[in-house]
Amino acid sequence: MKTEAPVVFDFPCGASPSILRVARRELRTLRSVSSVILNLAGCNSLNARDIDLLLECLASAVGRDTQVILVAGSRSIRVLLEVTRIASLVPMTRWIRRWPAPA
Repeated sequence: MKTEAPVVFDFPCGASPSILRVARRELRTLRSVSSVILNLAGCNSLNARDIDLLLECLASAVGRDTQVILVAGSRSIRVLLEVTRIASLVPMTRWIRRWPAPA
């Protein structure tokens, strides 16, 4: 059963390989959520390993029917996501919107 509230995942930009392995494990635990917000707002750039992890995450989400929203705070990240056409695969925004708390 999938949960309704989106889960925010702070993307580990420019991280070491060991941190990326931890991030991959964390992403695998998100199988029971209906939507994931990948927060790239803290990133100034993306290297090849970052893009690889991002694509892996998107492919995994599609396979589980999970909605993914990208938060790309900086202009350089937004441009990179548009040039690589990743932005055409999933919705992208500049900030995380606050959802109302359940009553």
